Amino acid sequence: MWNRIKTPKELALKVKTPQKLSRWIRWNISTIKPLYGSWPTPEEVLRIKGAFCKGYAVLAYSTLKHMGYMPSLVTFMWRNYAGNLVSHAICVFHEGSRWCYFDNGVLRFCGNGQGSLATVARYACPREVYAAFERNERGELIETLITEV
Repeated sequence: MWNRIKTPKELALKVKTPQKLSRWIRWNISTIKPLYGSWPTPEEVLRIKGAFCKGYAVLAYSTLKHMGYMPSLVTFMWRNYAGNLVSHAICVFHEGSRWCYFDNGVLRFCGNGQGSLATVARYACPREVYAAFERNERGELIETLITEV
């Protein structure tokens, strides 16, 4: 039954909470190298049962929308120890009085709900944020949150 889920709407009806969504994603979606040049659809992620950060974020984003949340997709970049730019995608949403975000399927919490999406990007980033962006489910830019160029 769980492995027959084909759409984020079906998944939302089954899991009902962000905590159960996180558990479902971690049990059912494997981390794989990206097979797609652009942002995958949530249906692609469910079909191949695999994702990279963009796929995890898109699946969480679409499912949370069907649960009645108002999530955002956030990408951010930082320089690794070799000086190369590295990027990552997360799904951010507000629940009650706190910010929450899905990081490769893992549900994490950020502070007390104060601040902005840029605050969450800085919190989630493993190093100093070089740039952060809000995107739509197709990966298209909505807003630049941080630029440290």
